[in-house]
Amino acid sequence: MNQERHRWRSSALGREMELQVLGHAGARGFVFPTTLGGFTEWTDRRMHRSGVLGEHLERGWIQLYCLHHVHEESWYAPEHVHPGQRAWRHLQYDQYLRDEVVPFSLARNPTPFLIAVGASFGAYHALCFGLRNPNLVQRIIGLSGTYDIKRLTRGYSDANVYACNPFDFMRHESDPGRLAAFRHQDIILAVGEHDPACENNREMSGVLWGKGIGNALRVQGANGKPGSGAAAPASTPYTFTRVERNIFFTALVNNGDRDNFLGALIVIDLVLGAIVSLGYEAPAFFLFDPVMEPLVALLIVIAAALYGTPAACRILVGGGSARRCRAVLIGSRR
Repeated sequence: MNQERHRWRSSALGREMELQVLGHAGARGFVFPTTLGGFTEWTDRRMHRSGVLGEHLERGWIQLYCLHHVHEESWYAPEHVHPGQRAWRHLQYDQYLRDEVVPFSLARNPTPFLIAVGASFGAYHALCFGLRNPNLVQRIIGLSGTYDIKRLTRGYSDANVYACNPFDFMRHESDPGRLAAFRHQDIILAVGEHDPACENNREMSGVLWGKGIGNALRVQGANGKPGSGAAAPASTPYTFTRVERNIFFTALVNNGDRDNFLGALIVIDLVLGAIVSLGYEAPAFFLFDPVMEPLVALLIVIAAALYGTPAACRILVGGGSARRCRAVLIGSRR
């Protein structure tokens, strides 16, 4: 798999900035880091490995541009830095992305489809950049993010903060051209049902719908099913691993599929082995925690032996048509 690092002095930021490129072709994805993350965060978390995104990168379905940040100079600057100054630094970061990283990515890969994606504070970045630049970004995926930046300004707002706050500027958007551009974007907000950010995601989704901008709000229940009312066990909080990895990338890979944003590419080795041993392709969707890996692999084999593979899929994903379960969980027969 192609993996590169690039570094240059940004004219917008007046400092050195570095990024990582994964893959060689396909839909371009701008990957924004979490609060304490950086441009190596996804490779550090092995998101590029086989069984997660490795195949999609190798086959040229997606190409990821893993970005660094200026958090320590903007939203997480020292307390004495005025909120308006922090916001101005963020706007310079937006200019760096728009005027430097976008042309850089297009020079390497002319595919016009651009995805902005991030988890936690990276989700804020993805939504903010995507909504500030709707003619550049075709898909936005926000995972467990909070989209009202005033939580970091203690409620303060001015023109700069407003320009960085999708929770505010989308409420008042009225430009017909921009509204038309938003309505052509795919916007996916995914969050855990008991995540503290869940209500803010619901509100953000409502703001968008209030402007006639369709979006997919995906609330992940404690047992891995969307919309589940089961409480999350205290021992398995909604974290990057539990939520984001479990619902990440069918939304990212299946460009233009507005009816099925749910799906994951996290694959557990023993489970994969059990499925392949039954004569089926590698799965595209899996929801179980690694600690359950041996049990789940055994259940797949037993259920398939007793009821047939489509029925096994139906049992394991907790309902739905056998045809859809086979397509989502197993893939096509070899």
